[in-house]
Amino acid sequence: NFKIINVFVKNLALGALNAAKSSSVVIKPDAKQSAVVHHCGMRNVHQNDVRKLRRAVLFKANIAVNIGQINVFKAFIRTESGFDPQATSTVDARGLMQMTEETFIWLRSKIAPDEGLLFANLYDPETSIRFGCYYLHLCMERYNGDVATAAAAYHSGWGTVDALLQMEEHSADGETLQGFPYSQMNHYVKKITFCYAEYQRIYAGS
Repeated sequence: NFKIINVFVKNLALGALNAAKSSSVVIKPDAKQSAVVHHCGMRNVHQNDVRKLRRAVLFKANIAVNIGQINVFKAFIRTESGFDPQATSTVDARGLMQMTEETFIWLRSKIAPDEGLLFANLYDPETSIRFGCYYLHLCMERYNGDVATAAAAYHSGWGTVDALLQMEEHSADGETLQGFPYSQMNHYVKKITFCYAEYQRIYAGS
């Protein structure tokens, strides 16, 4: 079983739920968070302590977690839902990490086959983070830890990315993408990599 048991989930859930209750609710960020707000466009930001996150994010499945990976997770959550746990897309992707029902059912068979979880449970922040981060971990593993290629896969699917990797104009090594030919994919990858770079810069040395 894969599970995130941590202050990260508790703080993120609290902040996201507070933000979702009212568009006027703004939890005062610290100076570092203010920079993320400015550069990545966040409007509602919960308080958290990145040092606590690094200590507290624990994975069952022997998955190593470092500060860079936590920053990847945060960049995806920010881009996918803006930290709104009730977010629902036009294709009915749900929760903080905007997972579709097809992907949820597949992952449930792998990490939670006996827990009775339903697609609606993705509106629970802990469940969304648990499933979304596991799927993101699979993407990162599949594409050698390359954030941009993993982002393209998270957005457009493994099949699409695997096909692009066979094209020299999009991949020099057949393992990572240098080109993102579809406009929505390209826009998504730029948002992910920009926010990830900002988190890395802001929390450098944390």
